[in-house]
Amino acid sequence: MVNSGMKEPENNFDRAIEFLENRKIESLSNLTSEIEKKDLSNDFDKGIQILKEKKKKLINVQETEKKKSEETEKRKGRKK
Repeated sequence: MVNSGMKEPENNFDRAIEFLENRKIESLSNLTSEIEKKDLSNDFDKGIQILKEKKKKLINVQETEKKKSEETEKRKGRKK
């Protein structure tokens, strides 16, 4: 059985990004020192940015593969 995460892996990135953003808010509310808040916020922001970049790369690869597949189908259609 194939779950939606396997069909659309970019959704996994969306969930991971949302989780980190929520975790950031929770974690920052527990800290009292401004320096700790700033450092932790920067760490979360870096992690979120990395996930967003990986999602973007995944989508680009998927679009490239789709275009290649479409071109292959067009060539097959011309040969027949």
